[in-house]
Amino acid sequence: MSFENDLVIRIGGSAGEGGASTGESITKTLSRHGLNICTYTSYQSAIRGGHNWIQVRASENEAYSQGDGLDLLLALNLETIKIHGSQINNSGGLIYNSDKIPSVDDLVRSDVKKYGVPANQMAKDYGKIPIQNTILTGALINVFNLSFDIYAGVLKTIFGNKLPKIVEMNIEAAQKGYDYAGENYESLGKTVNITEKKRLMISGNQAIALGAVAADCKFYSAYPMTPASSILHWLASHSEQYGVLVKQAEDELAVICMAIGAGHAGVRSMCGTSGGGFALMSEAVGLAGMTETPVVIIESQRAGPSTGLPTKTEQGDLFQVLGAGQGDFPKIILAPRTVEECFYTAAEAFNLSDRYQCPVIVVLDLYLSEHYESVNDLNLNVAIDRGSWADSSDQKYARYAFTETGISPRARPGQEGRIFIAGSDEHDEKGNLISDVLAGIPEHIETRKLMMEKE
Repeated sequence: MSFENDLVIRIGGSAGEGGASTGESITKTLSRHGLNICTYTSYQSAIRGGHNWIQVRASENEAYSQGDGLDLLLALNLETIKIHGSQINNSGGLIYNSDKIPSVDDLVRSDVKKYGVPANQMAKDYGKIPIQNTILTGALINVFNLSFDIYAGVLKTIFGNKLPKIVEMNIEAAQKGYDYAGENYESLGKTVNITEKKRLMISGNQAIALGAVAADCKFYSAYPMTPASSILHWLASHSEQYGVLVKQAEDELAVICMAIGAGHAGVRSMCGTSGGGFALMSEAVGLAGMTETPVVIIESQRAGPSTGLPTKTEQGDLFQVLGAGQGDFPKIILAPRTVEECFYTAAEAFNLSDRYQCPVIVVLDLYLSEHYESVNDLNLNVAIDRGSWADSSDQKYARYAFTETGISPRARPGQEGRIFIAGSDEHDEKGNLISDVLAGIPEHIETRKLMMEKE
């Protein structure tokens, strides 16, 4: 069987069986062999049990999808074979724990190569530590003629923050699976060529977070909501390294109001949520529009309505995003297509928000947010445009002055001689509220038109 350096592998099991770390280790190993990666994860809203699976495609060419048929299925339990066994390609392979599943002859076609590994027996030396996934992955490394040294290096990366004993134990267990497959089975297909090509492998959400850091974002707020949560996780774990203040708020109303407040104070700010959370943010989107305060909002869509399907992808929020906030005010909506575009789109979102002093909404979905891709080297030195700011030469400062471009210079709180009111009511050029003094709608319309027209 010849894969021509294009492989599709699926790992399946229940939550808690190590499927996530297995997928991560296989993905990193194939990436370090110089292949381009695209992954997809399907999971349920359960900490234990249920059925989760991860698909990894590795190719010499660009990989923008997770692929179709399976070259190999790594099954951590019987249910995985029953659900996915029929999708294994002709002459593809199945790796499974033969101590838990004695026979698979009635579960998959006869042309499928079956690699039963007695993982329970091999794991006896490690007590109750769940390690069958590492043993089976060791067998996979042998079956595809991959480099065990590269895989061992990946295990050191993944478990590097744990005790050295844990790292050694996993490498030893993987070696047992690797040796067993080599002694008892033939390899599956063509040897994967190791190349010198090194590419960054990140998810869409990680790219968004990294793009924000490159754009000098200094504040991020969020309330955990799948599939936007991993932006919060990444920025929180790197907040000290990059000087970003990260706040987990009590709800989405607080989230966006904090971000708007940070933008009002003069720093670049961002917040993130999904459809249900964005629905709660809608009025505050209008607040950012009325006060002409820059803020970047990440809206990663999941299936709705209401709580919907938290762990499934959908693009059902487009009209909600377009119509967020009653009345008329400028807002910008961006929609990246790939993980690499997520990085540059996030960075440019801050420039647009500062330049036009309005909310910018970056729309993703669960698939783009959570799947991993190999990307080219990212240019971290992105262009930064902070827009128009007031200086000491402005003798009669008007925060909302009607200018030729429609964009008036901003001022930071406490800046000498630059006092103004930033309120949610309609206002004049200085920020004075005029909602109670306007003669009627015609005057309001004219004022709003002038506030909206920006070049």
